[in-house]
Amino acid sequence: MTRVFPLVLAAGVTLLSTASALLLLGYLSQVRQPMGVVRDALIIETARSQENVASIASLKQFAGIDNSPRAHELTQVADTLQHRLRTLAGTATRLPTSQRDSVVGYLQRAEHSINLIAPSPLSDTTADIADTLPGLASTIDELAIYLMETESHQRKLDRRLALVATILTALVLMVGTVLFVALLRLERHSNALRYLAMTDDLTQLYNRRQWLDQAPHLLALRRPADSPVALMLLDLDNFKRINDGYGHPTGDKVLKSFGEMLKRVARRSDLAARLGGDEFALLMPQADARNAETVGERIRHETEHFDLTQPAAGANLTVSIGIAVSSHADDDFSTLYRRADQALYQAKHQGRNCIRLG
Repeated sequence: MTRVFPLVLAAGVTLLSTASALLLLGYLSQVRQPMGVVRDALIIETARSQENVASIASLKQFAGIDNSPRAHELTQVADTLQHRLRTLAGTATRLPTSQRDSVVGYLQRAEHSINLIAPSPLSDTTADIADTLPGLASTIDELAIYLMETESHQRKLDRRLALVATILTALVLMVGTVLFVALLRLERHSNALRYLAMTDDLTQLYNRRQWLDQAPHLLALRRPADSPVALMLLDLDNFKRINDGYGHPTGDKVLKSFGEMLKRVARRSDLAARLGGDEFALLMPQADARNAETVGERIRHETEHFDLTQPAAGANLTVSIGIAVSSHADDDFSTLYRRADQALYQAKHQGRNCIRLG
């Protein structure tokens, strides 16, 4: 759980950063799109309103002719323009507040002018049309110019906003990536420190502290509970002579070679360790006395035939081995260790280079 957490945290931060950046871009895109649609609709409706004003201007000369087709047409155009202005007012409510207030101001002035043109009978409104039409046309023209200017300004603002969003997204992704890499390095560094704390630096086997911490648990958790577990303690014979006669660097090479051999002989489920100096240990789950003796004899034979390098090429290296086997569920590790240690003591005092069972 401890090892996995930093990786999960790093992946979570990176995914969260990426999702946040994508959501930000999506939100900005969704916000900008409706505003663009509203402005396009306003510009189109304003252009049509300008056409309506032009139609009123061309038809106003017939306004005094009651019941003439052109007078009726003028009334229809005026009604259409009035409806269009109301549509513009409804669409403008979707604009930002600052722009909406300006557009509504133009529309109120234009609607006031069209109300002066629209009354019946048309024969009584000729003078009003002539006086009001230029103001109406001017107001709608000003509205068209204002909308075009705001559209141009908004496009510039959108481009800047898109640039800011892109930069922000890049920064978020960069920070997420940097954090991810930092957490990965921290995890690797933590694993390296953990490995150093667990292993013997010379032989790369478990050190005494780690082995004594894990071995009792391995014994207690064996399945089935009465399955045999063998404990082997190993001690290199007269190793002090190698250190004293050929130097500690040569002794270190011998210890390293022995540790490599022990790791090669041990099974994947076995727990091998260097307890200190020239003392080693091997805990073997699912191994009875016969299995343990077979493995011990192989270790003893390979040690006896070690091809030692210079300057210790002429030296003899042997190992004494003590073995204890637990086949009862109520056996504890302390008892097993004491029996193996007694067996090792017997091997050391009965000629060395041999195996004894405890």
